[in-house]
Amino acid sequence: MDAFTQVKAAIDNMMAMLKQEMADEVKFNDYCKDSIAENEGSQADNARAIELKNREITDTETSIKALHAELDKLAKAIAESEVEEQKASQLRVKESQDFQTTMADQEATIKVIKMALEKMTKFYESFAQESESQKPPGKLQEYKKSGGSSPVISMMRDLITDSKRVMVDAKAEEQKAWEEYKTFIDESNAAIADMENSVVNKQKELADKDKLLIEQKGDLDDATEEKSDLEAANKDLHGQCDFILNNFDTRQQARSEEIEALREAMGILSGALN
Repeated sequence: MDAFTQVKAAIDNMMAMLKQEMADEVKFNDYCKDSIAENEGSQADNARAIELKNREITDTETSIKALHAELDKLAKAIAESEVEEQKASQLRVKESQDFQTTMADQEATIKVIKMALEKMTKFYESFAQESESQKPPGKLQEYKKSGGSSPVISMMRDLITDSKRVMVDAKAEEQKAWEEYKTFIDESNAAIADMENSVVNKQKELADKDKLLIEQKGDLDDATEEKSDLEAANKDLHGQCDFILNNFDTRQQARSEEIEALREAMGILSGALN
């Protein structure tokens, strides 16, 4: 009786242990399923984050490249505008010098012609007075000095008029040239100022993009490190869980059958004791 009682107690212990093992294995099986599912979900989220971060980095790098191209274009345009201003200034100086030369030439021409004209006018006025008082008698022909002097004087006066007209036209052209030069310089300076402001803004934007790119690459490094950690954790989980997951039903069935056999043995022993 004592031996049967000890056997029954041992069977009870074995059945309790098997049930506990079954319960523990169910719990561990659930843990494995949940942990692997959570890990795989995190890996999927991580993969999407890495893909998104790579797209963001590509977009930022494209923006940086475009900004550098725009800054190069602006620098070239500013340099070209400054060269054009320099050329316009040099041309304006030459035109002004030409104007001064023209004015000086015409003033000198007028001065010389006026002196000659004054000389001729005085001479012929004096000659006219003398000729009135010295008319020859009889049929002697009257002496006349340079009867063609009047057309020459008229021509000289025309030359003075022409020189004055040249001076008026030159002044008008000089004034127009100065106004056109001033307009060009004002517009060019305004355009350069706009481009320089654009350079400042784009340089600030470029600095912000460079900073953003550094942050994005840092985020990508973190995500890549997280990927390695998740993959390592997944490997550990499968190392712990694959055997249980692959054999869970078989092991549970075997324990159930063992418990049932023990229960039947317990029944036989109990019947023998009765």
